[in-house]
Amino acid sequence: MANLKTTEILDIINEHIVPNLQGETITVNEITDVTTVGEALTSMGASSLKDYTNTFITKAIKTLWNLAEVELLKLPIYKDSLTYGAVLQSIYRKGTNEAEESSAFALVNGQEYDIETYHGFEFDVKVYSNDTSFRLVYSIPNTLYESAFTPDGILKLTAYLHECVNNDMIEKINGLVLTALQRLIFEHRNKRVKLVTLYNTLTGVETPWTYDTLKASPEDFRAFSAFAKSTIVNGRRGMLVRSKKYNDGTVLASTPTSRNNLVMLGQFVEDVETLAYANTYNWSYAGMPEHDIIDFWQGSGSNLVPAFDSVSKVNLKVDSTSVTINGVVAVAYDDRAVAVSTAPEKVTTSYNGNGDFTTFYDYHTQRTLVDTRANAIVFTIE
Repeated sequence: MANLKTTEILDIINEHIVPNLQGETITVNEITDVTTVGEALTSMGASSLKDYTNTFITKAIKTLWNLAEVELLKLPIYKDSLTYGAVLQSIYRKGTNEAEESSAFALVNGQEYDIETYHGFEFDVKVYSNDTSFRLVYSIPNTLYESAFTPDGILKLTAYLHECVNNDMIEKINGLVLTALQRLIFEHRNKRVKLVTLYNTLTGVETPWTYDTLKASPEDFRAFSAFAKSTIVNGRRGMLVRSKKYNDGTVLASTPTSRNNLVMLGQFVEDVETLAYANTYNWSYAGMPEHDIIDFWQGSGSNLVPAFDSVSKVNLKVDSTSVTINGVVAVAYDDRAVAVSTAPEKVTTSYNGNGDFTTFYDYHTQRTLVDTRANAIVFTIE
């Protein structure tokens, strides 16, 4: 066994023992001061020591309950279990017969007519779902909390615990929503609409614009944003007609206006409103169509002010395919193209008599669905 130097012993006491004594400000400068720590330890009860459930400290009779609240993403992707089941069992008619000229008005003497052929319907039924289970686990030390809190404080603590668990659930749901959106973008990546590329073709400029060079000129960016708006609107109008253009090509699909959702990247909307519409008086003509906002598709990066490149990027590996899609600013999709849901399964408990704490196991099932037969368009500033 290695021998500890005096300085190392003092460091251990000051860094790992003293900080866990409630209300004590002892500094051990010499080895003889160790007795002071010993006396402090023997004079303190269990309620004077920090609780290592990672969140709470004892003797918190008056406490500011600082809850790191997580806001549920306001996107129509999260469904209740009943609606999710309906979307999961979406059925499409696989094909349609082209109109034929009727022979009823041009009968030919002696010609045989087939009246026994049955013309039925062929349906496409698929299940796009990924059910997995998870559980939230937390323990409540009974005696420790009873000695540390007044009855009123225990009630607040219990309420606080429930809010913590609820926030964990919201964070899980938000993660599911983001994952589903990423998969939707991945599945429709090969038909994405590259707004800057289209704008360069339309304007015929000698030096192609980039998103950054457009932003550097308010006048040019105003013209681009108007083009982007009309392109997004017209793309969504195209989804009204039954076709195979906006899906995986296996079935004919159409998306009525009532089911056509649009989610846009917050930074892109902010750029448009700040740089392009700041001096625009006819806002109703200039503003983007009604949409939901998302702050990032996958992550916000490491910068204090999230970089546009970070929030607009999706980097996925699905099966054996790795793809990075840059500059995603909007996704228009059929309400039946993507869905997530969570369902509580059960809550079990385990009491530990020796430690006098109860552990709660909160089980849930999470479900995600991306139906590639339904319509969707991805818009980027590539």
